[in-house]
Amino acid sequence: MIGCFSRNKVNMSGNKTKSHCNECGGEKNHEIKASVKESGSEPFDEGYSLDWCTTWEIMKCLGCDELSAKKTFYFSENDGNEVTFYPAPVSKRKPEWLKGIKDKALLNLFAELYIVLQANAPISAVSICRAIIDRIIQIHVGDKGGFVTGIKALKNEGHIAEKELELINFVIEAGSAATHRGWKPENNTYLEVVTGIVENLVERLFVLPSTQKKLIRGIPKRKQIKKVQAKKP
Repeated sequence: MIGCFSRNKVNMSGNKTKSHCNECGGEKNHEIKASVKESGSEPFDEGYSLDWCTTWEIMKCLGCDELSAKKTFYFSENDGNEVTFYPAPVSKRKPEWLKGIKDKALLNLFAELYIVLQANAPISAVSICRAIIDRIIQIHVGDKGGFVTGIKALKNEGHIAEKELELINFVIEAGSAATHRGWKPENNTYLEVVTGIVENLVERLFVLPSTQKKLIRGIPKRKQIKKVQAKKP
């Protein structure tokens, strides 16, 4: 016997659901703009059949208008549904201060970082974080022939403090393990810590100094108190 297949396009505009929004961050209200359902059935044994159904939903975030898609796959031989989101949900958003970065190479590295984070590619993510540290070294102290001498120069020239060395070395070790030894961070905590370190370092070195200079102009200066000499009797 030949199996059957059907495809139905459903106009669900106006229906609402909760879904993750990468732009807003976290679970947000979404409007389902459209839905397409594809289903099929194939005879398997006497009195039994294999059934499947794939449902695509196009959703629009009601907070930022960002579009996303949800794919729900049902197969009669599996337990539960397989749900996939496009783009993949990520907990980390692009920081607003990235707009203040002038170095094009550094911006390109960060652009790649958030792309691979959304694609759930942890090996690439920690490798890029290592490359960001390398770019910081290049910008501030030039080519020193390696990470060890480069980081030492950053410290000696006052760009980083002693307590930051251990954090930066952690990023380099994780990136080197991923790049050269094929290590894949299975725990999301690794990604959160590594990306957090490079974000905080770049913000402090490249964004906060210029922001501070702009804001300092708006702080009223302390008034000078004139000394009054006591009159002699």
